[in-house]
Amino acid sequence: MLELGATIIPIFYHVTPGELKRTQARDGVYARLLSILQCIFLCARDESGGYARALRMLEKKPRHDSDTIKKWKNALFSVAEISGFELNACNGGDEGQLVDEVVQKVLQEVRRPPLDVAKYPTGLAENVKGLDDVIAAAKGEPRIVAIVGPGGIGKTTVAKEFFNGARVTYNQNCFLFDVRSKSLDSLQSSLLEDLGISNVQIKNVDEGKSKIKMHLSSTHHALVVLDDVDHIDQLDALLFPVKDVIHPKSLILVTSRNKDVLTSSGIMESSIYTMKGLSPQHSQELFCLHAFGKPYPVVRFVDTRKNSFACTLSGSPIL
Repeated sequence: MLELGATIIPIFYHVTPGELKRTQARDGVYARLLSILQCIFLCARDESGGYARALRMLEKKPRHDSDTIKKWKNALFSVAEISGFELNACNGGDEGQLVDEVVQKVLQEVRRPPLDVAKYPTGLAENVKGLDDVIAAAKGEPRIVAIVGPGGIGKTTVAKEFFNGARVTYNQNCFLFDVRSKSLDSLQSSLLEDLGISNVQIKNVDEGKSKIKMHLSSTHHALVVLDDVDHIDQLDALLFPVKDVIHPKSLILVTSRNKDVLTSSGIMESSIYTMKGLSPQHSQELFCLHAFGKPYPVVRFVDTRKNSFACTLSGSPIL
């Protein structure tokens, strides 16, 4: 694994890193155990002591040669120097805390591929920054924030860009796309599956609400995105059951064209980010990228800068 450059996460369970490291006196745990194995092939005998008796039994059927054990020793000596997780450092031996920390680390290392955001992310950073500011000021446990704006303005694109950057700080994450065009029970099933709860059968929306509350808990420190919501029933089926049970430091992000749906569901005005359209400069740049493959017009179309495309689009990135 070391030669392949694989990620290694040592877990020191009822043993300290110091006990596993190689020492000049070769009295580390790894060194002692591997030396025992090597003795099998060196026919080391000591008529007294349990090790000797065990070695004589193993000598009869040696499974690995001395070179293999030497490679193990070198590898283990290297691994023992890698920073990992120590049970004794978790609140004096709290196994639950150890598991939570290891899970968090593994999820950071083994993540699903990032969502595809946009071929040309022109003007995206400004809206992501605006959303970040709203999230930073949001109150409540868990925090519930929203993005509102007309169709095609880029709400989903901003949500995906934020999601890709923020999900590493959460144990679980879920992005439910195009909520308004899908059945609620299928969305409830997808939500549970994305948050690590599989094989849950949901026959109807009311059963889905109950099962969300049954299977999720405060251990689920999650980032949840509900994209393109257009009716309060969708939030009643997906938002309310989740927010009542998940970890208080979780974050739920909703995107919608209809601000009234958001506010009537209890999402505070101060927690709603209103999308800003592209500036004339960004509108021109995005148009040229799509039309010419570069952020400025080719010579014979240089008058494009003066035409009404940007004004007609009113800051919308849809072409």
